[in-house]
Amino acid sequence: MVSKLSIAENPASADAVARPALLTSASSQPPRAARDSATPSTPNTTGPVESARPDHAHNPPPDYPPLARRFGLSGRVLMRVLVEASGDAKEVHVAGTSGHAILDQAALKSVRGWRFVPARSGAQTFAAWVEFPVRFELTN
Repeated sequence: MVSKLSIAENPASADAVARPALLTSASSQPPRAARDSATPSTPNTTGPVESARPDHAHNPPPDYPPLARRFGLSGRVLMRVLVEASGDAKEVHVAGTSGHAILDQAALKSVRGWRFVPARSGAQTFAAWVEFPVRFELTN
């Protein structure tokens, strides 16, 4: 049995291999469970706004937990991350569970250490929320 992790760079590309699937959306709204925590600021500039996103060039894919592989567990973990203007992850949450705590924890552990490309408007970077799925798949 071969394991496959995917982080697709766009929702339409479903065959990305060894990278978590990425569906980014920058938002100044925290996840429902964290509404009372720090809220990012929005820039006072005009012009196009680029969403925050994981920096795939520097982020390793999450490890597939050996126990999950042995029991044939697979799933999709929806992550929600507050990305600071510096590109650091300030808060990391599971916004949607895979149905398997072991996979959710593996995604959390990995994403907490990731670097991100911060949201920006012109030359100004700012804190923003980003969501993306991490898929754990087993193939023959």
